[in-house]
Amino acid sequence: MIFYFRSNPRYWIPLVIEFLEYNPIPYPEDLVERLAWHKQANWLTFKDLDTEMGRDPEQLSDWLSGRHIPSGKNREAIEFFLAKCEDKSGGY
Repeated sequence: MIFYFRSNPRYWIPLVIEFLEYNPIPYPEDLVERLAWHKQANWLTFKDLDTEMGRDPEQLSDWLSGRHIPSGKNREAIEFFLAKCEDKSGGY
């Protein structure tokens, strides 16, 4: 367990953010990268992100891995979701 904790940034990045009281990872300009940033900064799994967004985890995985590029309504849904999260947190 200790090795997994040390080798998996999913576990230590939120701890670094909590310790520093800010996120040292720059907020990206690209929409999909911003979604990935949100997932990482909030320690979310694809299932957690699916619950928050109401999207299929596999679809989210495809977007974040670059296998598919969201377009049209999906881009609007991501923008709306991220804007809602920014409002809730007081901005990133």
